Amino acid sequence: EAADDVVNGALWARTSGKHWERLLSYANAGVTDKLERLDILGDGSAMFATDLSKGKIWRSTDMGATFPKKISTKDDLKTVAPVSATTLYTGNVGEIWWSTRSGTGWTKPDDSEIPASAAIINIGVAGDIVLVGAVGGVFISSDGGETVEKVGSDNPFAAGLPTIATSDMAFADNGILYATCPVPVTSDVMRCVVDLDNPGDAEWETIDEYQDSTGAVVYDETSFVAGGPAITLPPCGVLYVIDAMPVNTDTTPANYAGGLWRCTNPTA
Repeated sequence: EAADDVVNGALWARTSGKHWERLLSYANAGVTDKLERLDILGDGSAMFATDLSKGKIWRSTDMGATFPKKISTKDDLKTVAPVSATTLYTGNVGEIWWSTRSGTGWTKPDDSEIPASAAIINIGVAGDIVLVGAVGGVFISSDGGETVEKVGSDNPFAAGLPTIATSDMAFADNGILYATCPVPVTSDVMRCVVDLDNPGDAEWETIDEYQDSTGAVVYDETSFVAGGPAITLPPCGVLYVIDAMPVNTDTTPANYAGGLWRCTNPTA
């Protein structure tokens, strides 16, 4: 089990919490970065420790025993989405980039509708489909990132605030996406059906209200890997949302009170 230590700039491994071993830190020759993010591929074939502010990614292919590869990106980063040991997608402000050669050469979209000022919040990749949550909206590509289009022309997401998106487990068949935006009290959980040939025609609808979200994580082969911990659709098919509102019973109205929420039929 691995964990990152942002304050002390280190990556640690542990066995049931009883023994900790520092794997990567300033003590290692050449390591001068502040480690802020940790990504591990589902099959365990690679681990990536990232300094977002400097756009540096350390890669291990032996579960942290060694980190022989340091990947330099185009700029400082907002998010990282490893697809394999050699293929990575990254996002910063207004742009996504990807490399299929462990950072030796980076490519960006030929045509993108992501505003230049919009920070990328999360990226999910499933085959040639790339799902992007950004400040003010959701964007999608069906050709690996070459063309990135906005999902829905009507924008229900608050301007200037991050939007976090994930897909339904049966996205390949039903085209359903879910998204939320961290706005206190007024944040909704949204859903739409997207036609990959015409993403702009999608219409977002509210499927629940008053959920204030802080991120999203999905680890499932049938859905996109995207975001930080707040909206997730695991293999069981239940949609979970965790909010940032106070957890109490005194809030008025009562449905503003925070907590962990779930929907067992999110496609209904």
